[in-house]
Amino acid sequence: MADFYLFNMDINELRGKAFNFVRINGPILPVQISKFLGSDIIIASAILSDLVSQKKVFVTSLKYGGSPFYYAAGQEAKLVNFSNYLKGKPKQAYDLIYQKRVLRDRALEPWQRVAMREIKDFAKMLKVVYQDGEEFFWKWYRLPDEEAKELIQNFLVKRKEEIKEEKIIPEVQKKLKEEVKKKIVKTDGEVYKTVINYFEAKKIEIIDEKVIRKNKEFDFVVEIPSSVGNLKFYVKVKDKKKINDADLSLAYNEGKSQNMGVLFISNGELTKKAKELTEKKFKGSLLFEKLG
Repeated sequence: MADFYLFNMDINELRGKAFNFVRINGPILPVQISKFLGSDIIIASAILSDLVSQKKVFVTSLKYGGSPFYYAAGQEAKLVNFSNYLKGKPKQAYDLIYQKRVLRDRALEPWQRVAMREIKDFAKMLKVVYQDGEEFFWKWYRLPDEEAKELIQNFLVKRKEEIKEEKIIPEVQKKLKEEVKKKIVKTDGEVYKTVINYFEAKKIEIIDEKVIRKNKEFDFVVEIPSSVGNLKFYVKVKDKKKINDADLSLAYNEGKSQNMGVLFISNGELTKKAKELTEKKFKGSLLFEKLG
């Protein structure tokens, strides 16, 4: 029993030393704690994880050499010193949120939505509920809430003006839907025609559609009948031989940003990694339908 108590004291002492080191030197990497404590990297990482679980220390999504950074409260501003470790699309997203301070999720391109979710240390998602619905915004992580609120209100004022301009009486809406159906017949492309036949067979109603790449890629918003009523879905259609995990991730994030389930339709095959996503991470949230 005495040995067990001594062991606990030693661990508590190491934990205290690690916390003080982070508080003075953070953000830091596990290898720095390992050198400071004279322990191996596994023990150092375990102590840091313990401090994170106690909410004494915080961990970044940003990584260097596969390792995250650890920091104490009050050191958030120092994270920008490590932004140079971001590469490619995440770095572009970082530069965008840094410059604009507040971004409207619905106004972003699909790759930007994915990248914003990868830079959680610098971009914070905000859900804003208002009279006409709800929207998601991104704010620079160091931007005070009051300033973010003011910028978001500017977006919403513009949105109210858009809604006012877009308001159409039901009779006109019905006429517009009929015109959309007429346009469907005129659109070329075998994949497109097959998808339209698929919708008709399943009694799926098209609410909106967009041509991303002529005869190759289309976006739809549809209503799918079910036992609990019509369900609104975002549908991505791609004429492509191999559908990879990036294709699915972009579609998933687009649907999620609009609070809709996702249906991915293609004449191509899923790659191994893409198939794993549908069976695990996106199970129940993204459905894949192969045209055959």
